[in-house]
Amino acid sequence: MEKEYGGVSFIVRVRNEAGRLELALRSLVNIKIRHEIVVICHLCSDDSKAVAERAMANGQPIHVFEYTLEVSKPGYETMVTPIDHPGSYIRFVNWCYAKARFAWTFKWDADFVATEGLLYFVNEKLGVHCTSPIAYKMGVQLGPELSDTGPIVHHEVYLCNCLVKFVKCKFWELQEFPHNVEKHTLGVLISSIPPSVLKPYWLLKPWFTCEATRDDDLCQKYDRLVDICGSEAAGLARACSPDYRIEHIDRNRDVLATHKILFYEGWDGPC
Repeated sequence: MEKEYGGVSFIVRVRNEAGRLELALRSLVNIKIRHEIVVICHLCSDDSKAVAERAMANGQPIHVFEYTLEVSKPGYETMVTPIDHPGSYIRFVNWCYAKARFAWTFKWDADFVATEGLLYFVNEKLGVHCTSPIAYKMGVQLGPELSDTGPIVHHEVYLCNCLVKFVKCKFWELQEFPHNVEKHTLGVLISSIPPSVLKPYWLLKPWFTCEATRDDDLCQKYDRLVDICGSEAAGLARACSPDYRIEHIDRNRDVLATHKILFYEGWDGPC
């Protein structure tokens, strides 16, 4: 379906995050431009859906969807799961973004809180009618914790109007944009939780090892990945994880490929 210009779709993927979701949605109340908030509840057993529905009843432009398939988490699980597998995280993310009405999409996590600077930019500076391909990278400050050099800030493209699709890049999903995209870095920040906080779903065992959803092929790949690269630390794929862990896995790229554990999938061009 062709997307509309003139507004922004905030895409919020939720897995049992009712407490944080309420604040994340409330922080968007002062968005003045035309927008929608697409909330995808993924196997939520808490009040996440009810939180979204209450915010919708209070007048926020929210659409709630539910996704009922088990999905591989970013990290080792995503590395061993082919992109076309029903349990692929990349497939799930593409499904979520297909629900967006507008060409402009904003990746809005359930633990994000909009700052005054972000609200000002979106309300006053974002050209939502612009059809030239643009992608904005901005920072997320991970709680009040400090590193040796100051606040812990992760930078990523969160806002764009030209998403082609998501592809697999090692542990994560990565946007594919047109070749002529203009990329800009904004000085505004989003607030989020400290890197020391692990959401409960990061601690779940791989879905494909559970009796009810077991996938022997993925289990074998996962075991081989552990044999080659060592055990996966909880939350390894979080943006704030130490780079040395990723570098260690990078060095084994060719070996892993012989076991059909691929770093990149879904790209139209060379990796």
